[in-house]
Amino acid sequence: LYDEAITKFNVAIQINPRYGDAYFNRGLAYAEKGDFDQAIQDYNKAIELDPGRADAYLNRCSSYADKGNFEYAISDCNKAINIDPGNADAYFNRGLIYFHKNDFDAAISDFDKVIKIVPDLTYGYANRAIVYFFKQEYDKSWEDVHKLEALRYEFEPGFIEFVEDLKKASRREN
Repeated sequence: LYDEAITKFNVAIQINPRYGDAYFNRGLAYAEKGDFDQAIQDYNKAIELDPGRADAYLNRCSSYADKGNFEYAISDCNKAINIDPGNADAYFNRGLIYFHKNDFDAAISDFDKVIKIVPDLTYGYANRAIVYFFKQEYDKSWEDVHKLEALRYEFEPGFIEFVEDLKKASRREN
C-alpha cells in the first residue's frame, strides 16, 4: 500500500519537482514504512519549497523522535509552534518528547497548553495524568482521570492498567 503511494508520488515529483505536497505525502508514506531517514529528506524538501508549512515541521519532528533524536525533534516542534501557535499537536508531540527525556515539568507545561487550546481533547489529560503519576503527584493524576471520565473517555487497555497502577501507588480507589 505505501509502496504504491510512494510510486505515485515519485511520478508526481517527476512531473513537477516543485510540488511540495508530493514530497510531504511521500514523507508520510516513508514514515509509515519506518524509513524515517527518507521521510526526513522528503519533509526537508517540502519545507524548502514552503518554509511556512507547520505540518511538515511537525511530521519531521515525529520522524526525528522515532529515530531517538529528541533535540532535533524539539527544535522542529518549536518551529511548528512559531508558525502556528494554536497547533495543539505540536505541543502534544513536544510534551511526549519531554516526557521521554524525563523532563516532566516541561511535559506538563505542554500538555497544559494542549488542554488550553482544546479543552475537550482527551489525550492532553490522559498524558498529563501519566506524567503526574511519574512525579508521584497522585492527586493531580486522579484529577485528570476524573476529567477523562467526565469527558466520557473510553479507557483503552493500556490506560486501564495505568489506572490500576495509580490505585496501588496512591493507595486509593479514585
